Order: sequence, then C-alpha cells, then structure tokens
Amino acid sequence: MIEDIVAEVMARPFEWGEADCCTAACDVHLRLTGIDPMASYRGAYHGPRGALRLIRAEGGLPAMAARMAEAHGMRPCGWHPGALGLAQVRRQMALVIGLDQPGWWAGKTAGGYAPVREVVAAWRLL
Repeated sequence: MIEDIVAEVMARPFEWGEADCCTAACDVHLRLTGIDPMASYRGAYHGPRGALRLIRAEGGLPAMAARMAEAHGMRPCGWHPGALGLAQVRRQMALVIGLDQPGWWAGKTAGGYAPVREVVAAWRLL
C-alpha cells in the first residue's frame, strides 16, 4: 500500500538534500517503481540556499520537475497512485506523491507528511 511507504519514507526528519519535499517524494517513487527522478541531483545541494541555487539554475521547480520526469520516461497525467505531482504549498512549490485515495497527494513536512488536494502538474510512468 502506498500510504505505508509514504509514512515510512516521510517519517524521516526534514533535511535539505536528504529528506526534503523533492527528495522524499522521489524516494517514495523510487521504492514504488525502482526509478529515482532525483538521481542526477542527489548530493548537488545541502541547505535551503543550495536548493534555491539549484532550482534557479534549472529555471524554477516546475521546469526542473518536468525535465526530471521526462528524463525518466514519465508522462503528464492527472491524479494517479504513485504519480509525482507539483503542488503550490504556502506560496512555494513542492513535489508530492499520489496516494491510494483518489485525488489525494502527500507532501513532506518537518516530521512526516501532509495530505495535499491539488497539484498544478503531475507525471507517471506509462
């Protein structure tokens, strides 16, 4: 069940570059599919400034997420269990993962995850 994997992966304390909104969603995706969309960015940043520099260099998180998805054979989709989504959370963008419940996504928080209802884009393996 996806929720079990989400709970286990996202229970780790928040840490930039290791267990943040992007790496946590991609870690769940990796566990579900064997594919790590963050593979080329692992170790590329530490801390919020490093993350911001990387995201800016990639043209913003929407562009970065779309390139990550495409590079790993993922295609745009609507909600789907295990799909990666891009959500706007408190005026910031975050990667989220599709849960088993229709229309629900999970986003990393400081000590776990929170459900998210809407995404601006989503991708999955087809």
